[in-house]
Amino acid sequence: MNLIRLQDHIIDVEEGGKSFKDVTPLLMDGMLFSRVVDGMLAEIDNEDFDVLVSRKESDAFAFAAALAQHTTTPLVTIAQPGVLKGEKESISYYAHHQNEEASLEILKSARKAVDGKEVIIIDDNLVSGQINLAEKNLIQELGGNVSMMLFLTADSKKDGRTVLNAAGIPHKVFHVY
Repeated sequence: MNLIRLQDHIIDVEEGGKSFKDVTPLLMDGMLFSRVVDGMLAEIDNEDFDVLVSRKESDAFAFAAALAQHTTTPLVTIAQPGVLKGEKESISYYAHHQNEEASLEILKSARKAVDGKEVIIIDDNLVSGQINLAEKNLIQELGGNVSMMLFLTADSKKDGRTVLNAAGIPHKVFHVY
């Protein structure tokens, strides 16, 4: 697959003084979505993992669900406050783009799914890396080990990869812009 062609399907969005990449157009092209999922499957093919994790409100959730289905692997969701229903555990982190503290939540019942397991976190866009560190820390608090993070895209002008490298978090990026 020619990854450069993904740029034709990823939209630059400016909202509330911040810019980000919107990958939802990839979801609207069934053939392209399937090819991207196949490419992501190839990226995790040789990895040892038991569970996939993705943020429920992230565009990556659709890709994570497809990966979970193809690998018959459980998919655990994490989310920003107010998205998940039920008893939750949370972790706070500094959100650079908001210039304030933020938090992520996971259902307490997810502890069973991740405790003692190898986890791959699927995300759509690697920017500062701060939310990704929080995702890793939340999974570790539940007893899981994040063996890898897989991103659909990464901003080459931001320091997310440097942050993850400094934290010793193995990661792969499917497409760098």
